[in-house]
Amino acid sequence: MVKENILKKVEKTIENYRLLEKDDKVLVGFSGGKDSVCLLYILYLLKEKYNLSLIAFHLNHLIRGKEAYQDEVFCKEFCQKLNIPLIIKRRNVKKYAQKNKLSLEEAGHKLRYYYYEKIAQKENCQKIALAHTASDNVETILLSLISGKGLKRISGILPKNNNIVRPLIDLTAEEVLNFLKENNLTYREDSSNKDLKIPRNYLRNVVIPYLKKLNPKIEKTFRQITELLAWENEYLEKETKKILNSVIKKEKKEILINKENFKNLPLAIKRRVVKEILPNLNFSQIERIVKLPEKPIGKKINLENNLIVYNEYQNLRIFSSDKKISKIFKIKLNKINYFKEINLKLTCQVINIEKIKKFNYNNCEYFDKNDIHLPLFIRFRKEGDFISIKNGKKKLKKLFIDMKIPQKIRDQLPLLCDRKGILWILGVYRAYRGFIKKKTKKVLKVKILKWQNPIYQN
Repeated sequence: MVKENILKKVEKTIENYRLLEKDDKVLVGFSGGKDSVCLLYILYLLKEKYNLSLIAFHLNHLIRGKEAYQDEVFCKEFCQKLNIPLIIKRRNVKKYAQKNKLSLEEAGHKLRYYYYEKIAQKENCQKIALAHTASDNVETILLSLISGKGLKRISGILPKNNNIVRPLIDLTAEEVLNFLKENNLTYREDSSNKDLKIPRNYLRNVVIPYLKKLNPKIEKTFRQITELLAWENEYLEKETKKILNSVIKKEKKEILINKENFKNLPLAIKRRVVKEILPNLNFSQIERIVKLPEKPIGKKINLENNLIVYNEYQNLRIFSSDKKISKIFKIKLNKINYFKEINLKLTCQVINIEKIKKFNYNNCEYFDKNDIHLPLFIRFRKEGDFISIKNGKKKLKKLFIDMKIPQKIRDQLPLLCDRKGILWILGVYRAYRGFIKKKTKKVLKVKILKWQNPIYQN
């Protein structure tokens, strides 16, 4: 009786969401666990009705040692009994996770989906069938809520996503177990599923059983939430795409958000625009960016991976900041100095003033040697830097803002310094000290021979 009821329920899901068509070739994700055994067996029973061609795929994560190889053997034997071809791949998920800075769960998920698509393409499979259930959907929604994910993630697991289909999405974990029991089907149990330190396991084994006492039909409730949020999400995505071109502009490796157009958008769409550009941000990061246009010009937000969002006059500019150069480059007098790391070549000559017939300021500055505190050196901006101006001194940060120097290149501008401070921001601004006077006898002439000014490259 259970068998017929479950089959009817799965068929109804398939028909409602048009998960399968006649003559489909289907790649089935097969771990050997209870859900994937249930899925593969049900598709085997429905094979004639839909005239399906089935291929199973198993990925050995190489994490649980002997246990993982026993899973492989089980999958082989199970598929042989049903006469279903099985493809097995082995990948060291732990190494992949470490290399790509992912959790084991994220790494396993990424690799599985990589192989699903690759094998489906190679084998000409129209569909990829995965064994997610209504119980998995509850876990996914709760995890997304706890970690503060966006509406798309909170929407849960959809029955169909392009060529990926989930025929068991309306079945509960209890229904799956009852089906397996009635059909005398064995399955593999992953020992790591009992580890309550893993958030998903804690939800599955502790939180959800308690919630089911409050609402025995929690899976159905969450499926309804999934449907509702999926519709809402689809509508908001369409609305966001309509206005995207009027709000964002791509400029080389940067993205500009037009502040005027952005500020007139509804808050929900603003958040979506930011999420579209930077999909890995959490809620608090998105909120900070949404509020950035209201902040003073020059305000910036530092994100992971050296990403910066900078508040300009007309735009929010999103760009990747190069690593700051902390090295100091010492300058030798009366020689050609070439600093390969920053591709800068310059000379610093000591000249008697009477030998200078004409002052040429093209890529060149002149200083009264008597006012300079040797040695000279090149360095780059650091926190709290000041420079001499006509009536005192000014913070470098404030000077750059006043001169509208783009934030992204400020750390790329070499600073000519002596022991007393900054003498010249190359190609930008000369400090108000060391000027040539009537009583000047010796001159320091600093001439740039080779250098690409980042102001003219951006």
